[in-house]
Amino acid sequence: MALTLGGIIGACGLFFGFLSLVLMCPGHPRDPEEDMEQMRYLSEQMRKRAARKKNKKTVFQDEQ
Repeated sequence: MALTLGGIIGACGLFFGFLSLVLMCPGHPRDPEEDMEQMRYLSEQMRKRAARKKNKKTVFQDEQ
């Protein structure tokens, strides 16, 4: 029984080790140009969202 339990635990360990290797490895190398493009996009979206939020707040205060 101990050998069977050890086999099951070992098989689970191998399975989860393989699964973590597959899920954690990067699909392609990082591209600095693409990273910068994504950062510009996110910065622009954050700026637009902040302006929209500020505009809503101003409109709400004007109505009171």
